[in-house]
Amino acid sequence: MKVGKFKFKNEVHYFNYIMQRYFRKTPPIPTHIYLQFDKPEDEVILSKKLIAANCHFPAILNVLAHDKHEEVRNIVYQSTYWQLVGKYQDVLGFGKRERKAFARNESKHNIFILLMFEDDPEVFDEVLNNPAISLTMLVRYIQLLQKRGRGRRDEHFLRLARQALNRKKDQILKLSLLQRLVRHPTAPKNVEAILPFLYKEESLLKRTVFNTLRRVDQEVLKRVIFAAMNASYFESALQQFKAISFLLEILQRRRQTGNLRYSNDPSIFLPHNEYLWKLLMRKRLNIVKNCAEDLANFSNILILTYCHIDKDSEIRALANKTLSVEDILEIARDITTPRKIFVEIIRILDNHFDENIVNKVQELRLLETKRLKEALHEMEKTVQAYIDIIFQSLGYDKINDFRGVINSLEFVNKQINKYEERLEQTVNSELNALRDVTSSIKGVFQGWIDAIYYETSARTLTELEYVKDSIEEILNLKDLHHLTLRPGTSEDVENNIRQKAHKIWQSALSIYLGRIKDLSEMLQRKTLKLARMYDRNQNFIKDFKEALLELETDYKKQIACALTLPCRRCNRRGCAAERFLKESHFLIEQLIDNFGEYFNGQSDLESILQSSPDKLLSQHNS
Repeated sequence: MKVGKFKFKNEVHYFNYIMQRYFRKTPPIPTHIYLQFDKPEDEVILSKKLIAANCHFPAILNVLAHDKHEEVRNIVYQSTYWQLVGKYQDVLGFGKRERKAFARNESKHNIFILLMFEDDPEVFDEVLNNPAISLTMLVRYIQLLQKRGRGRRDEHFLRLARQALNRKKDQILKLSLLQRLVRHPTAPKNVEAILPFLYKEESLLKRTVFNTLRRVDQEVLKRVIFAAMNASYFESALQQFKAISFLLEILQRRRQTGNLRYSNDPSIFLPHNEYLWKLLMRKRLNIVKNCAEDLANFSNILILTYCHIDKDSEIRALANKTLSVEDILEIARDITTPRKIFVEIIRILDNHFDENIVNKVQELRLLETKRLKEALHEMEKTVQAYIDIIFQSLGYDKINDFRGVINSLEFVNKQINKYEERLEQTVNSELNALRDVTSSIKGVFQGWIDAIYYETSARTLTELEYVKDSIEEILNLKDLHHLTLRPGTSEDVENNIRQKAHKIWQSALSIYLGRIKDLSEMLQRKTLKLARMYDRNQNFIKDFKEALLELETDYKKQIACALTLPCRRCNRRGCAAERFLKESHFLIEQLIDNFGEYFNGQSDLESILQSSPDKLLSQHNS
């Protein structure tokens, strides 16, 4: 393989070379400082030329490639970086829609550039699905990103790359299965097993299936076509419609390449081949006609949507009689349309040949984005509302009051200590008495706080059940689909939106990290108190602590956290807040399940507050 004046063994060698030298290679200091010179103009030019000749940082070389001095630019253009990578970067200057199209269809050079420098998750996901990115390349990309990646964006890209790796592995297994099925086409079960490959949407898988079936023996293809005519082999009419449309594409390609026998006129099939073609066309038309009988079925809506971008004018006209493009867009606009159907309609019509329709699709996408932003804002407010409710129960309103008193006394003592030397000369005995009194008062209030922490009254049990429900509602909010208004499940929301929603959800929680940790501490104290009083199992406390450690270990595995630092000391507040919220939910479940029957009697706090001040002070002093 030759790129400019450089030769490589193959594409993988080229890919590994440019990735090793230039991927996520950043200068040790910001670029504008790196290229800031306090020298005469001729010395500045000389310094830039030296940097252009010897530097390997893409950010530096990209700036110098647009330098006002021609001799500097020329040196950059002759550099290894520019010959192998830099000159292909024009693709990054296009709009998002165009970059997504490039990611699906562009040449390998541009695909590699998008993989190295693209920062939009949607475009990046399209790049990962391109067949030009082999399994070996993807593994190498993940290794380098793990080593050189920085920040939350690279963490997100690493997750996307790992998901793509799993998809490619799955596709390889499926393609291996397809090859085995094609080699033994006489068995009816093998032909039936080929059908699901005809309506799959994965681009790499679909392209490979297409290339495989257009080269198979005509008898094998005929068996597949006859099987596709049987509706019982499909879960829905949509699957059958997509399978038949795919087979028609294969027949057309075989016809163009001469793999089908035809008469002297290339447009005319021999009788048997013409029969197969017409058989599929007739079946597809019947499926489209049947859609009119049940327009409440969203599968039929999607069939008609596919028809509107079909090359066959007869299919488009038939679909338009049943449901026009404008009608379909109105269905997508309707908030009661499920999220999954909305996304499919937008994805399909984005390929419409009428630019006006594409513009309307863009408007609809912007409207949905606005709705999602409002839902995300609503999610933040809802999280805050639930947190406020939680910390108005379990005695936290009193704890906050008591801590306020303690903080005030500590502030008074701190201020008095500033003038301690002067005060000792005039009111030394009163000063010592004040310290003793404030210390005693602080001890009383701290005793009340401790009493609340260990509270196990009947009222506490009721509040624990309420707090448990509130925490469950908060945990459910991170899936977003509860607030998107459209019907569906969390899996119907696109991955990048779910990731963004999760980050915003964590950000809303992070404000309350201290309180959530405190809630976990309170629940642990209640559990250990009841365990010592009522549980005869000597190993309970040990098992309890091991369970908490296991919770942390499982959470770190779930989010692929490689930090050895305990969550309690981690500075990633959003992540830690989620971890301790889940721990609090676990602790409440354990309390209710294991010790619910022992929550009884009067509140300890109420009995304390009903006692006389003298008794309280004597209890503290003793």
